[in-house]
This record gives sequence, C-alpha cells and structure tokens, in this order.
Amino acid sequence: SPVNLTSTATNMQTFSCNSSDASGLANITLYVWNSTATVHTNSTNVSGTYNQTNFFYALPYEGVFKWNCRATDNSSSSAFAGNYTIIYDLAAPNVTLISPENGTDYTASGNISFSFNATDLSDIANCSLIINSALNATLTNPTRNVTNNISINLSNAAYNWSVNCTDNANNIGASGRRQLNVNYSV
Repeated sequence: SPVNLTSTATNMQTFSCNSSDASGLANITLYVWNSTATVHTNSTNVSGTYNQTNFFYALPYEGVFKWNCRATDNSSSSAFAGNYTIIYDLAAPNVTLISPENGTDYTASGNISFSFNATDLSDIANCSLIINSALNATLTNPTRNVTNNISINLSNAAYNWSVNCTDNANNIGASGRRQLNVNYSV
C-alpha cells in the first residue's frame, strides 16, 4: 500500500512492502520516482522468510509518482514488485462552464443540458450541478479534460447555476455562476 493510482492531498505517506523468500531475506529497498528522475531511495535490513516493512516518506511536491519495492535474499538474489502510481494533488479541479450561456432564455419544455469541463491532476470523483445555491444533481466519475453534461427538467422561473467538482484527492473546485430563464407555455 498505498494501492495503485491513489490520489492524495497528504504528502506524508506510508509505503508498505511485503516480501517472502525460503532462503531468508536480507533487505528491502523502496524506490520513488517521477517522469524525470528518482526522488527517493531507502533500504533497510530485514531477516526471516517473510517480512512486511513500512517506509515513511513525504512526497516533495505535487505530481505523479511511481513507486516500487525490491527484496533481496541472503544469496543476493533480488526481485521487484509491480510498479505503482501515487498522485500527490493539492489543487482543486478547474471547472469551466460551457453551456447554457449566461442569460439564456428557454421557451420550450424539456430537459436542459448543462455542459462543463473539469481539469485536474487527479481523476474527478464527482461533479454536482448547483441550482439556486442548492445541490440539484450529481454526476459520478465524470471524465476530466472533456465536456461532461448533466441534464435536468426545470419549471418556469429564473435560475442561477454553477458546478462543483471533487477530485479523487478530495479537493473541491467551483465554477463561476451563470443565470438562465425558463418561460414556456403550458
């Protein structure tokens, strides 16, 4: 742990490495790197045929990091686990409203499609449509960096609307607010 593709707003992490070897273990090494360089290496001596070692490390800055552990046995044979990814993300998603445009008038009944885009380092957990300062609808697992839509039916009235999005690191971003009018004949 942490599990692969973890997004977090906490830099201090516990990396847990499990290993076993019938001939006995000698050491376990943690490697943390990003797309350009190794940012951390830590090795500790261990013993026995099974070991779980916890490494405590503070990620140095926001970004996407890979991590892995290598176990070495008493005969100097070693093996890596699989590569894992952890995303250290402090920034709130950037939420941009696309449509309807501010001040749009709807004169026909039916669903209104609210379009927006959410960009972020982490994946987006959910986005909520806020109508007149109240939660109206939530889209789970929207796609980041592309247009998403939430469609609802509204009765005749004037409305303010916005979208709030929460990323997988629990950072919350809010869009600006727009106004629209619904006025159709019944």
